[in-house]
Amino acid sequence: MEHEEALRRAVGTRVHQVRIGHRLNQKPFSEIIGMSSSQLSRLERGVINLPMESRNVLISTFGVNPEWLSTGQGIMYLEDAAPAKMPVPAAARKKSKKTPGQIIPVMGGYSWYERIPLGAWMFVSTVALVVGMILVKVTTGIG
Repeated sequence: MEHEEALRRAVGTRVHQVRIGHRLNQKPFSEIIGMSSSQLSRLERGVINLPMESRNVLISTFGVNPEWLSTGQGIMYLEDAAPAKMPVPAAARKKSKKTPGQIIPVMGGYSWYERIPLGAWMFVSTVALVVGMILVKVTTGIG
């Protein structure tokens, strides 16, 4: 029982990695693989098993290596099917108006700055630039 639960969680994590790798949110991704958003959420958390139909779509549409999907062994994508090389179906592309301050996917999760708004980044950058200029003036005696 414990082994089955760990296997479900591992497969769910791999499905999540595929979704994030293609920069899709749950709604379009779940539509492509034939699930509801709530089912996909439960799948990614390891609550339910990956249905065979959805598994087949992940393999055929996204080019996921079946061995990697099932066991975690081998490469994630089959030949030339990585997200950067493979177009995502037009209906599934996420149309976003804002890019700064959004969640930024990185290997193994999200970066620590995932939800900092653009204004805060601009403020911090400006302060760092001013402090740097002051330090240069003080240390060189210019100005």
